[in-house]
Amino acid sequence: MAKSKKSNLKSSEFSAQSSEQKTVSQTNKTPINIGEQIRNTLIYEWQNEKLLYLFLIIHFVSLYAFSFYSDGFYQGEEGAHYINMKMFWENPSVILGNWAKTGWKLLYIFPVLGGKTLVFLMNCFWATLTAFFTYKIVKNRGSEIALLVIPLMMSSILWFGVSFRNYSEISAACMIMAAVYFHFKSNDLWAAFFISFGLIIRQELYLPAFLFGAYLLYRMNFRAIAMLALFPLLNNFWGFVETGDLLYLYSDAKKTATQYSSQYLRAGFDHYFLMSGVCFGYLTVIGILLYLVMLVRKIRTQEWFVLIPFYIFFLTDCLFNLKSYPIGTSTAGNLRYMLIILPLGVAMAVWALGDFYKLKKKYLYLILFVPILIAVAYFFTFDHNWIERAFWAPRIYTPLYVSMALVVVMMIPRISVKVYRWLLIALCAVNVYLFTNPIQLANRDENSTCKEIVDWVNQNKYIHSRHIYQQLSMFTYFMDMTPSEFKYGLDNVTVPLMEQSKVGSIVIWDSHFAERYGGVNYKYFEDRPDKFLILKQWQSPDQKVVFAAFERINY
Repeated sequence: MAKSKKSNLKSSEFSAQSSEQKTVSQTNKTPINIGEQIRNTLIYEWQNEKLLYLFLIIHFVSLYAFSFYSDGFYQGEEGAHYINMKMFWENPSVILGNWAKTGWKLLYIFPVLGGKTLVFLMNCFWATLTAFFTYKIVKNRGSEIALLVIPLMMSSILWFGVSFRNYSEISAACMIMAAVYFHFKSNDLWAAFFISFGLIIRQELYLPAFLFGAYLLYRMNFRAIAMLALFPLLNNFWGFVETGDLLYLYSDAKKTATQYSSQYLRAGFDHYFLMSGVCFGYLTVIGILLYLVMLVRKIRTQEWFVLIPFYIFFLTDCLFNLKSYPIGTSTAGNLRYMLIILPLGVAMAVWALGDFYKLKKKYLYLILFVPILIAVAYFFTFDHNWIERAFWAPRIYTPLYVSMALVVVMMIPRISVKVYRWLLIALCAVNVYLFTNPIQLANRDENSTCKEIVDWVNQNKYIHSRHIYQQLSMFTYFMDMTPSEFKYGLDNVTVPLMEQSKVGSIVIWDSHFAERYGGVNYKYFEDRPDKFLILKQWQSPDQKVVFAAFERINY
């Protein structure tokens, strides 16, 4: 009887266990609630990364607020790109081509419907999302001071001054960092997706993408290889439909390279080295150099998916600016191109600064820092004009003082990692204050005067009653209208169009665009006083460009 009871007990226990297993099994087979997963992930992220999201909010708000203060233009292209976004809804093919940056414009076809405000907000969003991915990469690959990523990015003069503007570099940087993030998460399919989309934003990414494709082939990841080719193939097909050219992407790239091969002066192979303090930030440059030392000393393992794209992109642009032997397209040493790889540089710098904290004999590194500081004093103490170093201006030694402060913070013994991190963050904040250089519209250049002219046109309500002829690059931007939205017409200033213009038409002539590209000089109107009545004249604040408004009064 006792044995029977025991066996019954065991069998009941077994049946209970099996029913429990069935319940667990049934639970495991329950369909996944994606919404609940997202909610749980967001709760987890907020509970564990509150400082991260606070810093991201500060980053976003700071960029957007600064856009009101720095209301001028880094380059005139940003206005033209905005109008090009708006024109998509009139003719989608206008965003095709190397200049338009098709992939970038596709990201903005809906935000542009909300006007300039929403476009600026989206610019800040992509910049902040880039900072988020950079932080995640740095932390996941091992760093106790990963939070430094966001202040360090903001300490770059170029990042803080340009990333809220209408340029493709920031969205391209975001695609790169998203790809690196997913690669480190062992998800090369998504990594290939973001690189593929990045290729239709910036063609400079083709060489790193080719190397990534070789890596995928070595891993026999054919799905990811197909994904890598997806967006360029779609872009090429669209171009083929519009132009009939089966090799549209190749032809367009070749045309652009030929067009710009000698249009701009080459800045020299050393240009980006000398301007790296402006491009990446002085603290980041020192961090990148320190990272290379850490690799040589085997203190940190190589992160090839950060190193390779950074140096390929950097050195390729250096080669494009070689004076002695012209190679490829002349980029005129445009600084904003470096924004694409700035987050990669920041990642390396934060890793290096974090590893340095753990070293015991830090004083031995003074043999490294002394020549670095001498180099900073010699090469980085020039002011700049957003294009090159201003050799004609007095030297500014603030970069040297900030670099010295970084070395001092790094050398402080026996402080906690939290104190070390906050000291570096504070130093970044000082950098933002010292080096932030707003580009203001008022009383600056021909764009300032263009805004005055647009205000004058609006005051006189000419867009509601007259055909307007003008050649100003920012006219439609300030009007916030595409050319087809001008009810009575908008045309360029050329001699044939002037001859055909109707009585009552308004002509806005300028000595820059109308004279250089339209072929119409001021004498043309002086010689025809019976046909054109001068209404008003302006001169740009920098005294470089003259403007005049005329009315067609007779045939």
